[in-house]
Amino acid sequence: MVVNYFKEYGAEDAPSIVERSEKVPYDGMDKIVDFLDTKGEVGIVSADIPRDLITGERIDGELYTKKIDGFSWWSDLPYHVRKYNLRLPKKFEDYVLSHSA
Repeated sequence: MVVNYFKEYGAEDAPSIVERSEKVPYDGMDKIVDFLDTKGEVGIVSADIPRDLITGERIDGELYTKKIDGFSWWSDLPYHVRKYNLRLPKKFEDYVLSHSA
């Protein structure tokens, strides 16, 4: 399952980050960001520069994929979750929260 399934990541039939963002941080968001940052194996490394997919501004870091237990995401996803209170697919959020201390 691709966790970052949003229009801004190139999925034309998916919701946008703006549509899936909350006005305030939600319960479990910090655990989800920490999981995205620290868990998973690095996969494909991209030569692209990571950018805020809403503003276009450059963000720090490298751009690469990560994967764990059938889930995959780009390394800039935690930035977008943190900045926009972005909600990810429920199946992934439930997985993370059930595997977090």
